Amino acid sequence: MNSDYPFKFFTTMLMVLSCNNAFSESKEQSLQALLLSTQQQVEQARAVNGLWRDTEKHIQNAEELIRDGKLDEANELLLQAKLQAELSYQQAVEQKDNVLLPYYLRP
Repeated sequence: MNSDYPFKFFTTMLMVLSCNNAFSESKEQSLQALLLSTQQQVEQARAVNGLWRDTEKHIQNAEELIRDGKLDEANELLLQAKLQAELSYQQAVEQKDNVLLPYYLRP
């Protein structure tokens, strides 16, 4: 066996672990950016009274998953929440003038 093997093995493992840690940190930073963007979108939807019911629940669950280190699941929830916030804003803006009167109040 080569006498340099333990050294090479140790340095290789150290590099792999440091790369994995850097990847995890960058992924967490991107999730924090996605969380901030989603919260801004939620505020925009709330401003026109169009926020959907479960959007904020998704954000809360995603924050818990980030704390638990389940980054992939948190990413999925944040993407769903962001989409819901965007669609709820769009729906509220498009339907702001659509007032449906019951049949007994129509002329």
